[in-house]
Amino acid sequence: MGPEPGEARLGALAREVARLGADAQDVRARLAGLHGIDWEGVGAAAFRSRLAEVTRGVGAVATGCEEAAGRVAAHRSAVAAVGAATGAGIGSAGGAG
Repeated sequence: MGPEPGEARLGALAREVARLGADAQDVRARLAGLHGIDWEGVGAAAFRSRLAEVTRGVGAVATGCEEAAGRVAAHRSAVAAVGAATGAGIGSAGGAG
């Protein structure tokens, strides 16, 4: 028998958050590539400073998504274990919720 509907939703949520984290990592890598732009204009220092801030922020989003995906996956596993131990899944009347 497959996972309960609630377990499947948790799995889908973990995968989607992980995908968002991967997307953020891709954006971070693309932003990092901009740091090497050879620009010496008036606003170059301000641009590089702001670019560094944005790159750090996107990195934090990526890390947060990876951590959240791991927590959701761990929660799904715990719920599945409780369901298996009690014979009830998330979606059943006696389930973990």
